[in-house]
Amino acid sequence: MEASILKNFFLNDKNHIQARFKINHLKSNNYLENELFRTGGVNSIRGFEENSILTNSFLLVNLEYTYGLNDELSVYPLFDLMHTANKIQRTIENLYAFGLGLKIKKNNYNLDLNYTVGGVYNNKNENLKSKISVILKTGI
Repeated sequence: MEASILKNFFLNDKNHIQARFKINHLKSNNYLENELFRTGGVNSIRGFEENSILTNSFLLVNLEYTYGLNDELSVYPLFDLMHTANKIQRTIENLYAFGLGLKIKKNNYNLDLNYTVGGVYNNKNENLKSKISVILKTGI
């Protein structure tokens, strides 16, 4: 099962909030590791390595508040939450990430830079992970 919702709330010409909710669930009596969802990274929970989180079930929330400095440049803080369950390892984790980003929009490309810190909620022994992501979309 998979479901996702993406909603933009435009407050005015310079400010908007983007919210994304995604849920994936794999139901089986026996799981193999290669069947699990691989998530993490710039397209899911930022601040984690790409595809580093193995899970049979997750709920993801991505939030961004974007402030447009001009027509081509905007900045945004971001906040991500993810609840994961892995029945093979018998783990349930609550992950989070927060950071800052910069978007540059030109005629034929969009450049998105962000710095994000991610961690596991209530895990005092874990060091926080940080990531710098560069996303370039061309032909827009």
